Amino acid sequence: MASTPDGICGFGGAGDMTCTGQVKTLATTGGGSRKVETYAMQSAENWMEDFGSGLLQSGVAVVKIDATFAETVSATADYHVFITPNGDSKGLYVIKKTATSFEVRESGGGTSSLSFDYRIVAKRRGYEGQRLTDVTENFNREKKLTERPQQRAEKTGAARR
Repeated sequence: MASTPDGICGFGGAGDMTCTGQVKTLATTGGGSRKVETYAMQSAENWMEDFGSGLLQSGVAVVKIDATFAETVSATADYHVFITPNGDSKGLYVIKKTATSFEVRESGGGTSSLSFDYRIVAKRRGYEGQRLTDVTENFNREKKLTERPQQRAEKTGAARR
């Protein structure tokens, strides 16, 4: 555990990192002359995501899910796919989701041939049931363990005696 008056960060035995502050990265801009903060997305559940592109031909495309990505997510076909067509179409939708692929079709029986981008979001394997886990008791216990003796004494009033 590491703490400051404004926050706490800690690493658990399983390699979990927990912080009360923001998750940020410093990105270099201005040809290396500046640093700006970027921020991590946060979610109520443990999701993994991947991005890619596909090609619709005669209104149909089958997208194979990256095999390594598939190993990191739930083995079920319970995932979300967000599609952005890169051209004029009647609209695109996803059907036939399996653990290894999904099919994209053009709405209304369309027969367009065009490229599209996608984002696939699936629950991380082994964490499918985790959602907004209440860790208040553990947090308070760990916080007390990391306080310096002087801080504990000040909180209990012992330092004033």
